Amino acid sequence: MSHLTKLVMLALVMATLPVSAATLRDPTKPPSGVQLSATSAENAQSRLQLNSIVAGAGGKHAVINNQIYRVGDKVNGVAISAIHDNQVSLADGRQLRLFPRVTEPNKKR
Repeated sequence: MSHLTKLVMLALVMATLPVSAATLRDPTKPPSGVQLSATSAENAQSRLQLNSIVAGAGGKHAVINNQIYRVGDKVNGVAISAIHDNQVSLADGRQLRLFPRVTEPNKKR
């Protein structure tokens, strides 16, 4: 193969690279035509998860969505009215509960 033929082939290969790379789809994006509603994003942000309850000399603290709160603090605009051993009461009437421990003894035995 001549030097000129090699250059022409290289130029043809280089010319096709940007075109093929431009047609690749980002695998992290949803398929075209899918529309995400704002309400589903809002629901994910307003969902509260009680991670743990910590009792100490300063009273009980609740860890909600990995943040520490005391009675009277607000979570997503709602005040915490009480912190119990296994649940947190919110001013709007909701109760956040801890999952039961796997290691608790079975009371049926």
